Amino acid sequence: MRQFTEGISPGVALLMEMGTGKSLTSVAITGALAQAGKVCRVLIVAPLSILGVWQDEFAKFADFDYTLQVLTGGSSKKAAALRGLSGATLQIAVVNYESAWRLEQEIADWRPDMIICDEGHKIKSHSTNASKAMHRLGARAKFRLLLTGTPVTNKAVDIFSQYKFLHPGVFGTSFYAFRNRYFEQGYFPSQLTMKPHMEPEFTQRLHSIAFRATKAECLDLPEPWTLCAPWSWNPPPDAPTTTWCATALQSLAWKIPSPPPTSSHGSCACRS
Repeated sequence: MRQFTEGISPGVALLMEMGTGKSLTSVAITGALAQAGKVCRVLIVAPLSILGVWQDEFAKFADFDYTLQVLTGGSSKKAAALRGLSGATLQIAVVNYESAWRLEQEIADWRPDMIICDEGHKIKSHSTNASKAMHRLGARAKFRLLLTGTPVTNKAVDIFSQYKFLHPGVFGTSFYAFRNRYFEQGYFPSQLTMKPHMEPEFTQRLHSIAFRATKAECLDLPEPWTLCAPWSWNPPPDAPTTTWCATALQSLAWKIPSPPPTSSHGSCACRS
């Protein structure tokens, strides 16, 4: 939050593993900026399969007034829904990556104050239409958030496009200048190896506008334990699948004993 309020950077990366609170943190930052009068319109871009999750997360965590619209349907319907988002309260539009670049002009006309790029590794390739659209839209927004637990899914060069969206001043705007500065190229163009003497600078720049959280740091869970229970059950041949699955689980539950006692980890244990 200090990165935004003190003008340190227009973009921040939340490099937080699943279950460590990326959504909660994003909702909190959105609310704080809205209540400070710094944002009125927020665009959330996410994979299609999790668009509805944002509706649930705001309903669960937001303690401030807002209007949220998940953009669905054809392009014309989405554009109309986006134009209809107006008013004194905080306006939030949620859209998938494919639609974001197809509706780039409509989104630019809507003028979002902040753009949240969920699962930001989806724009790791700097040359795709979706990535290029996010770079252009990001350059227009006052604030940008990028959320991902895996910023590097394949190789460190994946960082460039994500940070070009967040803050082009960190790694620059030229992919080839970035590549030549930090990497040695092998026989094939895709064979890139980090230059050992450049790794400290790369890491420092990466974390200069990022917050990193791992499950090991955030979650205090008991050690897992494994139980192997011999069990067999023959369902009636004419029983519906849903019925015999439920019956099987109930039957198996009777064979699972209480977990072994735990010491400093608490009183509950995981079963695997």
